[in-house]
Amino acid sequence: PDVTCIGSWLHLVRRDSQRMAGNLPSTSSEFHQRDRACMNALESLANQRFSLFQTADLGRMAYEPALQEQLQKFEPMVAAKLRGEKSTEHGVGWVLTVEHEPVYTLGKSGDQNHLLLSNPDLQRLGAEFHRSSRGGDITFHGPGQLVAYPILDLEGLKPDIHWYMRSLEESIIRTLAHWGLQGQRDSAYTGVWLDAGGPTA
Repeated sequence: PDVTCIGSWLHLVRRDSQRMAGNLPSTSSEFHQRDRACMNALESLANQRFSLFQTADLGRMAYEPALQEQLQKFEPMVAAKLRGEKSTEHGVGWVLTVEHEPVYTLGKSGDQNHLLLSNPDLQRLGAEFHRSSRGGDITFHGPGQLVAYPILDLEGLKPDIHWYMRSLEESIIRTLAHWGLQGQRDSAYTGVWLDAGGPTA
């Protein structure tokens, strides 16, 4: 299976941060019916004692400590590849999940003028502001929002960034479908929206 199978079971990570493909539940009731084929493929891998990637739930955490957790996974993977070694001991990397304290982050291509809050406003709201090495513009993360950070060696999946982005979108769409929500793509942008094209998207 490819990375789109993440959507079949990402919701399980919050319940058990140690659960990996090698420890998938034996009952299919926890999975959306139309993901049965994907589940069967993952169970087949489990029987081979193979993990597609490792998972870790960081719980509720401020942005900077969560970033350091990511770097602790990412930097050794890069160093291993530079030495010509396998980047990870198990599978193709990690998926970290976290619930951030209130924070606004600005991507490399973003405009800080799009942050419509002053420093006193941020302090009053108990929110932080951080510049990020990611792409995109201003983004808010806060309590009640689950953020997933994939740290994956694409050479172990498929070294194609466009395929990877579409696969991430499909994973999100499938995860939303499990909860009865219809995620949609927008042909003009990368990402997944609810009520795509509408004023509340």
